[in-house]
Amino acid sequence: MRTRGMRLHHAERARRGGGAPPVFVHLCPAIRSPVITSCLLAALACCLLPACASRSQPGTATSATSPAAAPRPPALDLEVADSLTAGVLAVARAAQLGPEDLLSLEVAPPRVLPAGILFTYAGRPARAVFVAGTFNGWVPTQHELARRRAADSLWVGLVPLPARGRYLYKFLIDGRRWVADPANPERGGDGAGGVASVVIVP
Repeated sequence: MRTRGMRLHHAERARRGGGAPPVFVHLCPAIRSPVITSCLLAALACCLLPACASRSQPGTATSATSPAAAPRPPALDLEVADSLTAGVLAVARAAQLGPEDLLSLEVAPPRVLPAGILFTYAGRPARAVFVAGTFNGWVPTQHELARRRAADSLWVGLVPLPARGRYLYKFLIDGRRWVADPANPERGGDGAGGVASVVIVP
């Protein structure tokens, strides 16, 4: 009876805050000291608090699984884009070239692209430049080249890709003067006693 009475006494004391909680009294009747009880509660708190903090803190495994933002490509300078003529921008769209590609473009032999043959011309100042050849029956003004920039001497044009074969061509300057491509060393007779440039579509 005395033991039972002491248990009830400690339980009432714990309920009022004077000792171990009732759960400890029932589970471990040997606990009598408030100091031991405080140490046990502190140890329990040390075990539980880090687990709770890891769930609430940012940068844990939950946030690490979020996908990283894709890097943005650098924007093209508006002044540079505005310096390109509308005609050459149309050529770039057809040839699937970017403005940066146009700015780095230099006079060179024709380039065979999936969209067509890219021609470039640079020579004496001209008001208009056309390209014609066996790929279009030598129609003089069917394919006009566009000046890259207003103060530029480089002209660029795209001719729809013909069938595979060897083609002769020339540039027509200002509608009066025919010239072979100065940047292309491949030459052949034009059938009229002159010399034309050669492009091969593989």
